[in-house]
Amino acid sequence: MVKEGGRGGGPIDTLCLPLDVIPGWLIGIQPSRVRDDIRPKLIRYRRECFRVLWDAFRHDILPQLDPALALSAADLTPAERDLARAEILYSLARQQVAYERWLVHHHDRLDAVEDGMTDAHTRIDALELTIAGGPTVTTAQAAAVSKAVKALAYKLGQVEPEKGNHIRASTRGSIAHSAYRATRRSR
Repeated sequence: MVKEGGRGGGPIDTLCLPLDVIPGWLIGIQPSRVRDDIRPKLIRYRRECFRVLWDAFRHDILPQLDPALALSAADLTPAERDLARAEILYSLARQQVAYERWLVHHHDRLDAVEDGMTDAHTRIDALELTIAGGPTVTTAQAAAVSKAVKALAYKLGQVEPEKGNHIRASTRGSIAHSAYRATRRSR
């Protein structure tokens, strides 16, 4: 913001753009909003800006679209073919390095989460021991007990359908592996 003298002698705030920003600002002007005599120059300016920007950044965006590669192999000299291959390998190597950095970062984060989960499981096991008053059954043992109860309910249902249905109904949803997990081993 710059203060300039106005018609009445008082200061007027004037917005000024830095010189290095003006080319980008000019790209944003719509050709349909300028005078007819300026329009062809603006259109040419915009096309040239877009071409220069594409040339500057195309290797980062689409490295395989190098114009040298669009020519047939017969049109390229051996040095041009070697250069095109080297540029492709360089681009692929940069992408691989970025991908590996991403993997290492996420692998480290997963290791930290895994450590936290291991710590949480240890603390939960200790809490279960405290609450249960002694060693409890393992998760595998709890699963086996749950499976045996379901099999027993099925067998009972074959002999006495009412009892089997009652056991299945009472165990459905209320007794799972985690419920047996808190059972003391002595029981």
